[in-house]
Amino acid sequence: MIKEIGNRHSVIFNEMRLGGATADLAIFNGVSKVFEIKTILDKEYRLSKQLEVYKKIFNEVYVIVPQENVLQYMKYDSNVAIISYDSEMTEFRVKERR
Repeated sequence: MIKEIGNRHSVIFNEMRLGGATADLAIFNGVSKVFEIKTILDKEYRLSKQLEVYKKIFNEVYVIVPQENVLQYMKYDSNVAIISYDSEMTEFRVKERR
């Protein structure tokens, strides 16, 4: 999955402030990508606004969520890809690349 996301020429930023939102991870390598990471403890109340900001700036927007919460996050924008992870954080899967 790392090869799909970036390469050795990638420029990576964590906690990148963008207007009223803070992206967990942003990658630039000819294509701009942003990743918002959610855990079981996170609330969704800011996500819609964050996604609006990200879509104005980035070519690709991803939300990374626990496997058990995938359905809850699939209701968001159809242009946002969902990446899920298992409880051990050993396996990551792109659930829906829209």
